[in-house]
Amino acid sequence: MKDEHTSKGHSTKQLNSIDEELNVLEEALSEREKAAEEIRELLESKEQYSILTEQALVGVYIYSESDKRYLFVNRTFMEITGYSRNELLNMNPYKDLVLLQDRWIVGKRMEAHQRGENVPLEYTLRIRRKNGEIAYILSRMNPITYGNKIVYLGQAIDITKRKRAEEIQKLQHHISNAVLTIKDFTTLYRLIHKALNDVMDVSNFAIALYNKETNTISLPYYVDEKDEFKTFPARKTLTAYVIRSAKPFLAKWNEIKKLIHAGKVEPIGTPSKVWLGVPIQIRGEVMGAIIVQNYVDEKALGDRELEILKFVSSQLGLYFEQRNTEAALRESLQRNEAILQAVPDMMFILSRDGTFVDFKTERDEELIVLRSEIIGKNIHESGFPEDYVSLIVDRVRKALDTMKIQALEYELKTPKGPSSYEARIVPLNENEVVAVVRDITRRKRVEGELKLSLKRLHETIESTLRAMAQILETRDPYTAGHQQRVAALTLAIGKEMNLPQDQVEGLHIAALIHDIGKIYVPAEILSRPTMLTESEFALLKTHPEVGYKILRNIEFKWPIAEIILQHHERLDGSGYPRGLKNGEIMLEARILAVADVVEAMQSHRPYRPTRGLKTTLEEISQNKGILYDPDVVDACLRLFNEKGFKFEM
Repeated sequence: MKDEHTSKGHSTKQLNSIDEELNVLEEALSEREKAAEEIRELLESKEQYSILTEQALVGVYIYSESDKRYLFVNRTFMEITGYSRNELLNMNPYKDLVLLQDRWIVGKRMEAHQRGENVPLEYTLRIRRKNGEIAYILSRMNPITYGNKIVYLGQAIDITKRKRAEEIQKLQHHISNAVLTIKDFTTLYRLIHKALNDVMDVSNFAIALYNKETNTISLPYYVDEKDEFKTFPARKTLTAYVIRSAKPFLAKWNEIKKLIHAGKVEPIGTPSKVWLGVPIQIRGEVMGAIIVQNYVDEKALGDRELEILKFVSSQLGLYFEQRNTEAALRESLQRNEAILQAVPDMMFILSRDGTFVDFKTERDEELIVLRSEIIGKNIHESGFPEDYVSLIVDRVRKALDTMKIQALEYELKTPKGPSSYEARIVPLNENEVVAVVRDITRRKRVEGELKLSLKRLHETIESTLRAMAQILETRDPYTAGHQQRVAALTLAIGKEMNLPQDQVEGLHIAALIHDIGKIYVPAEILSRPTMLTESEFALLKTHPEVGYKILRNIEFKWPIAEIILQHHERLDGSGYPRGLKNGEIMLEARILAVADVVEAMQSHRPYRPTRGLKTTLEEISQNKGILYDPDVVDACLRLFNEKGFKFEM
């Protein structure tokens, strides 16, 4: 029984021990489950943080100042910089990402913060993306504990577009204002260079101007790290390439070498890693170019810089055009002032209503009205005759309404007697004209005397020619009055064809003596009542040439000798003496030919009777366009058939 009791006691102890172990195990399991839960929660939190940072619209990074490297970067930060995550985690941002000019900003802030100073870790800086572009970043950083050390959690926002827009807007305003206000070329070039330096690399910058006459290029303004040029032959340089093509040109050295090998470009100076040239044009003509180049960094210039230079080029073109216009205007004003001082004419500036605004006259005595009675007074109050005043005011209004010059002549009674004037009313602006007035009294007197002398001379010439015709008729009584009648018909045809009065007058003179060459033909041949032999007719046919030789050395106002020489020519070339055709024959000779034929056929001859008017008109109608000029024939037919023309026998 004792053993049984002892055995039971031992079993109880074992059970108690097992219970205790089970309790410990349960507690251990509970702790492990609790730890596992915490681990799960931590993992979930990390995953959520990772998702949030990766999907964030701003760049997120963790930066260790002690290691000088990134510990974490999100997707957006990679997109901003253009680098992959591995590339960013293995680079030194100061050396490989941030622009040299902006590194001091970050460095000073970090040093101050680590010294315990309360400085904001927020700043704008520039980075160079993997593709070489420069980007503007707004960065904010906060210190955090990460892996038992202090690091910086940062956010980066890409503000490149906004910053560039602001800079370009500022640049455009600055340069546009300079173009309008700065007069000195060098000052403007220097200002443009300085303004461009804020938005792009212009360490090597030049304004190039082309001289077409010498085929040279000059650099009135340039800054260059390697070369020094002021003037050089255009030849096939890159600058000349841009000027000839009139197009912008952006190229890296490999592309430039291809042009050199192709013979399109000749190298000059130190080779550039990248070269940019934009033409400067005035009204479509290239006068030069803006040149920017970089000797070490082929990524320094791109499309952005090209667009900026295109704007600057357009502004320079406007500047040069404005300067040229101003110079031309100054020259024009000086020239006009000199002309005005040299011209003896009176000049008045009148408003639309006839008020005298200003005047210029060489001598006061030229004025009919005193100087004090003109300026500021209306022409109606000036004492001039009312008919003259009305004429002037009417022409002033016409000049302003049509913006065309109005010319007029008039006569005024002056203390010296009647005087003649001519005036030109020239529009000055919308409400004022310049009246240029010249005293033409003496000229009018001389013109009158010349007209009278000319009239007398014409009368003398005509009398002389009629006398010559009469002398000829005494040798040939059967054709008496022939030349006068032909002259009457040619005069009528010329007027019917609406020829100028002066041309009709010359035609009439030629017709009066068109047979003067017959003076060379023996009288017995001219008056023979029978048909002429072949040799006699050949002699008669020489009379146009004889007439030409008689008259060719007389200085008539008209080509009288040539008209007489051609009056027996025919359109088809069958005439004489030259056998001329159609357009080779003068119009006056074509008119004279028709009138000569019509008069001759209607008149009686000793070897034949008159053909009559009907037959005569049929003759010229049937040969219209063959022998005779169609327009001349039509005019002649109208005279006889419609207007009742008749020869005075």
